[in-house]
Amino acid sequence: MTRSSVQKSVCVICRAPLFGRLAIKMELVVRAWFLQGDFSQTKLLEDAFKHLNSCPVQIDQTLEGLSVQKIVENWRHKALLLFKLLLLRRKILIYGSPAGSLSATLLTLVSLLPRCLEHGLSQSTNVVLSRPLSPVPNIVSDVVDANPETLTDTLVNGGNQFEAELLSPKETGNML
Repeated sequence: MTRSSVQKSVCVICRAPLFGRLAIKMELVVRAWFLQGDFSQTKLLEDAFKHLNSCPVQIDQTLEGLSVQKIVENWRHKALLLFKLLLLRRKILIYGSPAGSLSATLLTLVSLLPRCLEHGLSQSTNVVLSRPLSPVPNIVSDVVDANPETLTDTLVNGGNQFEAELLSPKETGNML
């Protein structure tokens, strides 16, 4: 069975929030790669990867490709309403098509908050867990210097003796 069309995609995973800059640069590279037709030839993608890694990241590049003017033209007075919702509500559902322009709209709205895109959205949340999601063993340098039997016991038991000191009795009961 043969398909009438080929569905491929290119995904960029980046530590820096360079959404607009990556979209602009990768659009040209991906378009050329798709027009090439031979998807086994990845030299073009490898060159783009090397070029992106060789460029130094600057903070002002995070806003590249994001236009507040487009939001105001498209949404008019509702742009202010969306921004107020972003500030005041805990959960907002915004849907639309195509996904690319919707993503650009959301990123532009978030960029209106001072330094929110530059420093990431993880800085804009306040999450307090009542207990850890999963017990993670703590490795203490004293245990490494101790005798091998204690070290083996610590690794087998998952290091729970160290975690028990940090958690309340109710929380340690949940770990059993």
